[in-house]
Amino acid sequence: MSMNTLAQNPIFWFLLIGGLAFVYALPLIIALIRNVEDLGLVVIFNLCPVAWLGALILACAMPRKEPAYPPLYYRPLDYPADAIRRW
Repeated sequence: MSMNTLAQNPIFWFLLIGGLAFVYALPLIIALIRNVEDLGLVVIFNLCPVAWLGALILACAMPRKEPAYPPLYYRPLDYPADAIRRW
């Protein structure tokens, strides 16, 4: 297969552009999965192609959001266990 044949193949171009788009969106994907505090800052950094590495570092280094309410299995530790069972 010659280079000209590869360059004429639309599947090659679809995979190449899709792969590059995925790599470009990687900081945003990481920030969404990690649920970081300031997602907007990562988005702003990611919009500027020069700051892509900074957006990737921010997405990996920013602290995660704390949940607004405790999870369902949360039990305060200052109550004795039998006091909770009486409920």
